[in-house]
Amino acid sequence: MEIKIFDVDYGFCALIISDNNHATLLDCGYNERTGFCPTNYIMNSSLFGL
Repeated sequence: MEIKIFDVDYGFCALIISDNNHATLLDCGYNERTGFCPTNYIMNSSLFGL
């Protein structure tokens, strides 16, 4: 299992990836200063074969 905590300025965002590659995104947000968006990270990630 892997847990990633993302810096989204305000609030909280974490991605939990199970050993069989199922994912759960807890809360969500956007980092206005850096432009980081957790959903874009997931869609561009090779973790899930997308």
